[in-house]
Order: sequence, then C-alpha cells, then structure tokens
Amino acid sequence: MRIRFLALATALALTGCAGTRATPVTQPPGPQAGLPAALRGRPIAIALDSSATAIQGGHHEGLLQVPQPWIFGLKPEQKKLLYDNAPQVAALAFLAEIQRQGMTVRSEAPEFTLAGTVRSVAVDTYGHGTVEGFGSAGDYWEARIVFSGLRLVETRSGRVLWQGDQSGYAKLSPCPAHLDWTMLTLVERSLRGTALLAGGLKNANEYLHNFEGSYTLDAKAATPIELAGRVAAAEWLAKAFAAIE
Repeated sequence: MRIRFLALATALALTGCAGTRATPVTQPPGPQAGLPAALRGRPIAIALDSSATAIQGGHHEGLLQVPQPWIFGLKPEQKKLLYDNAPQVAALAFLAEIQRQGMTVRSEAPEFTLAGTVRSVAVDTYGHGTVEGFGSAGDYWEARIVFSGLRLVETRSGRVLWQGDQSGYAKLSPCPAHLDWTMLTLVERSLRGTALLAGGLKNANEYLHNFEGSYTLDAKAATPIELAGRVAAAEWLAKAFAAIE
C-alpha cells in the first residue's frame, strides 16, 4: 500500500512538462501603446468572425503541470463557465483595445476597415494541487488567441495597408479552479485504490472513479481571454500602422 501511495504522489507531482510556470503574469497594454499620433481619433470599422473558432485547452495539476484526463479534470459545467463565449470575448476585447488606444471604432463612414476571423482560443488552467498546496501546477491560468486573415483597408482608396495573422497571449493568477482534496484525501483514495486493484478487473470502473477529481470554481473578476485579446490588438496596431504618420 505504501508503494501505491508513493506511485500516486509521484504521478501528481513529477509527471509532465515544465510549461509556462516561470512566465510572468501579463500586464495590460499601456495607453497609446502602439498607435501613431496621426491616427488618434480616426474612425475604423472592425468585423471579426467568431462563428467557427476552435476552442482548446485543459486543466493541469502537479509540479510539472500534468494535463488531466477527463476523469481527473474539471466537470463539463465548470468547463462551460470558463470557455463559454470565448471567441466573442476575444473579438470584443480586440475591438475595445483599439478604441482604448485612441482610434474610434464605428461602422458609419470609417476611414479604415479591418476584417478577419478569430481562428482559435486556447485556455489552460494550472491548479494549486491539494488544499495544502502539495503538487501545485503553479496556480494560474492563461489564454492564447489567434486572429487570422486580418486585412486592413483604406476605405476611400481601397488600398490594402496590411494583411496577415495576429496572436495574443496572457497569463493571470490565481487559477479559478481549486482541487478539493487534502493530503488526507490523497492518502484515503490511494489506500482504497490499492484495495480495489487487488480485486481484479471487476473493480476497474470503480477504481477509475475512485480518483475522480473534485474542484471548486471561484468567481473570476478577469479572464486571460479578454487580456490576450487586448494584447493582440495593441501589438497589431504597432505594426499595422507603423508606416502611417
């Protein structure tokens, strides 16, 4: 039984890859971070299609950030709370940051038009491990967004000013998902799992569910999806309008 507990503890703490643990949390873009002075206040129409966005990601636990299989990860309803409307949030954040940087986003009589798609949104959560912090994956969450086929056009002349893709990344802490297990829970599950394993294949399903994860999902004041969309917009402004003064 002691061997079984050590094996489970090792799996929780030492399996996987180092990931983005050392990456600093993301700071919001500063005002006019990428906008030439000549563009401030000028109107732009933006249309970002999010109808076919690929949504990816998952939950991680352990010191080396193990991706959790479905049985050990978040419940479907918890995933829904984290991932729902992710493409729309990404698109709106991009628009809002263009406005925040100083341009005027509007559909009537724009001087510039920008169209493209929200190709993908990936959201990954990294838990705190047990209640005591054993096996923590870093206690943060992150988002990666890819905007593809972006095409910036000068409305009056029809001249294409810039086209290409733009990505955005953001990391926030703490992670909103917390494993309900304590160290005592880990020991109890390990001992029960050993007993079930001794019973042979007839206990296989019960053995699997014995280690099913149980998580609390905190209310989130901010999401890395929104911040990643803002970062992408500020970085896009800096290069798309670089030649316009």
